[in-house]
Amino acid sequence: MGLFISSIDLTLQQIIDATIQSIVTPSIATPDLVLIAAALEPGDAKPVFAHSPDDDPGLDIDVNNAIEAANDQSVSLFQRMYGDNNIGMVQTCCGSVLNYAPQSNDPASLTAQIIACITTWGLQQPTLADSLAELIQPQVAGAGFVPSCTYGAALVLSAGNVTGAHYLFWTAAFGVFHTGGANPDNTPNLAVVFGFSAANGTM
Repeated sequence: MGLFISSIDLTLQQIIDATIQSIVTPSIATPDLVLIAAALEPGDAKPVFAHSPDDDPGLDIDVNNAIEAANDQSVSLFQRMYGDNNIGMVQTCCGSVLNYAPQSNDPASLTAQIIACITTWGLQQPTLADSLAELIQPQVAGAGFVPSCTYGAALVLSAGNVTGAHYLFWTAAFGVFHTGGANPDNTPNLAVVFGFSAANGTM
């Protein structure tokens, strides 16, 4: 899918800096990033540094707005979908996917990112990562350049004397943007901003 850089192991500023370094043509990336920020920011909220595409407040602000909007949408969607369930602490991460290849059928990098999130958060259970990646990746590819979100609940096989059905509840929000330039096969260079939230709980 691409190279994930996320808040699991980097600061937001480090993510922004790495994302900016991947952008070849800011004038191509900026309209996409502005659209992502406007489309994913939940409810009536607007990015702190909202501006029109004709203005240029700085690429760092555009990248920051897009990443934070994806994260905010993921958290907001989680609360809307699962707020009435018995859920533990909701964990979140956000970041970018550099060198994104929508035509790839290999979800290995997404699987690795989901495992890193679940393991870091101490959630059950990392073996669900394969099925989640196989579900999420086609949705990102199918969305094209329309900022989107998705959600689900995966049954967890609990160990010990735990009774009842336990689930891994999750949400994701994402937006694909052009970074400028082209790959050797003449496809455009792309990247993704994303937010991902998850928690264990019961229905």
